[in-house]
Formats: sequence, structure tokens, C-alpha cells
Amino acid sequence: MKKITFKELFDMHHMVLPLSQQVFTRIQNLNPQESIDFILDNDSEELLKNSFNQLLPAEEKTNISQATLKKVAENILILNQWYHSGSHELWIDMINKPIYRCHPSSFIAIPTNSPLKGGATSEFNL
Repeated sequence: MKKITFKELFDMHHMVLPLSQQVFTRIQNLNPQESIDFILDNDSEELLKNSFNQLLPAEEKTNISQATLKKVAENILILNQWYHSGSHELWIDMINKPIYRCHPSSFIAIPTNSPLKGGATSEFNL
């Protein structure tokens, strides 16, 4: 099975990126228990850096490390797949709101037809 890149997953599933510096920080600080196996290739890095550079202050633009990019990319994939147990709104849509007050335990497992499924470590496969 071929591993899939972040950009391929992002494009394939019409995913959403953070909309503000505050949301970028929320996503960066998130520590979900779920893990996703994907490749962060040059195209994926470019997509993320271009997006983040529009959100971040000038002094932070060039200081995004590879480890931070990988963590934020993984969190973005998770946030685009999990949804709130009460409203059924995607986590990424909720976290992108100006006022966000939900605990991670408020979000429920991915639907069975989702590409993200499995135990503690999940893989996207083609």
C-alpha cells in the first residue's frame, strides 16, 4: 500500500485550513490521542507554509520548523475528520470560529465511511 501525502489528502477530501493566527495556535497546541500516518512532502510543506505565512506575523514566518509543520498537518487532518457529538459540526469548522469553547472529549469517532478509521494509529491508503 502506498502512503499518501498531506496535500493529496487535503485536496481529495476538500479539507479546511486554519483561518487566523489564533486558530493556527489552537491547532498547534492541540494534542489529540489519534495519530495519522502520512507523508509531508515538499508540495505539502509549501501548501502549509504559504497558508501559515498569510496568518503569522513577519518574525514567525520563517521560523516554522519541520516538526511543527508535521504536527500541525496531522492535527489539521484529524480536525477535518472528527465532528462534535451534539451539533455534528466538524471540529475544524468549530475551531475556526472566533469563540471556541469545546473540550476534545466533545468530539466523537470518525464515521465508518471516513478514510480515517482504526485504533490509536490510523493510516490513509490509496
